[in-house]
Amino acid sequence: MQRLTAAVGLGHFLGAGLPFSSRQFILIALHRPLDDNHDFSDEHKAMMTDLMPHLRQAIYLAEKFSTLRRHVADIEAATNKLRCGILICDAEAHVIWRNHTAGMLLSVPTGLRMSSGRLAAASPSETQELRQAIASIAKIDREAVGPDPATASAAPVVLHGQAGTDAPLHVLALPLEQGAIDDRAFAQASGRTGRALLLVSNLAVSKMLRSDLVARLFSLTATEANLALELCRGRTVAEYAMSHRVSVGTARFQLKRILAKTQTARQSDVVRAVCSSIASQISEFAGEPRDYVVRQPSRH
Repeated sequence: MQRLTAAVGLGHFLGAGLPFSSRQFILIALHRPLDDNHDFSDEHKAMMTDLMPHLRQAIYLAEKFSTLRRHVADIEAATNKLRCGILICDAEAHVIWRNHTAGMLLSVPTGLRMSSGRLAAASPSETQELRQAIASIAKIDREAVGPDPATASAAPVVLHGQAGTDAPLHVLALPLEQGAIDDRAFAQASGRTGRALLLVSNLAVSKMLRSDLVARLFSLTATEANLALELCRGRTVAEYAMSHRVSVGTARFQLKRILAKTQTARQSDVVRAVCSSIASQISEFAGEPRDYVVRQPSRH
C-alpha cells in the first residue's frame, strides 16, 4: 500500500471509517506529502472523527436525491403515455409542469394556449373563467380557514376554442395539497401561494382511439374493432357498411359479435364501454402493445 501511495506522491495517512449500511463502509484518508514525515496531531484525529457523520449524511442525501430523480423521471414517462393533459399551475396560472399531451394541446390551435407565460383561452371571458378557477383552487390554504382537504371542491371549465376548431376542451382544476409535493418552507420561499392540478380532456378523443388497443382489450377482430370505433365516432351501421363496401347485413352480424364479446345489449352500451375503457386514456404516442408470455418455471 505504501508503495502505491508513494507512486502518486502521497506519504503516510490518517484514516477513519464507519458503517454506512449492513454491507457498506465509509472510509476517508488524510495523507501527508511524500516528503513530510510529521505525525498527525490529536486535532487532526478529532477533525476526522467529527467529519465522518457529516460525510455519511451527505452521501445519504445524495443517494436519496438520486432516487427521487429516478422516481420523477418514471412518473413523467408514465404521464406522457396518457391521453389526458396534465398540468400543475400556480395561483396566477403559470405552468410549473406539464405532460406531453398538455404540451401538444398548447402547441396547436385549441381552446387552451399560453399568453405572456400564463394559461389563457380563446376568448377573454373564457380566459377569465379559467384563471379564476385556477386561482380559487390554488389559493386554498390547508393550514388556515378554508375548505377541508377531504371535501374541497373541483372547478370544471369548458373551453370552446376558436370557430372551426375541433370539439371543446374540458378542464378540471383540482387542489393539490402543498405538503404532498414539496417542503412548505420551500414553497413559501419561492413566492407561490399554492398549486392547482389541471386535467384537460379533448371531447374528440374517440377520433384518436387506437383500433389495436380496442381489439386487444375486448378480444375483437381488426374488422370488429374498426366497426366499434366508427360507432364511437357517431356513425351508424349503415354508414359504416357503405364506407367499407359491405352489406348492411354483414355489418349487423359484426355488431352482433361485438355485443357478445363486450357483454353489452345495445349499440350505445358498446360506445360507452369502449370510450370509458383504458384505451381512451392511452396517448396515440404510446408504444405499440406487446404480447407478454408468462413463462412457467422449468421442471427438472
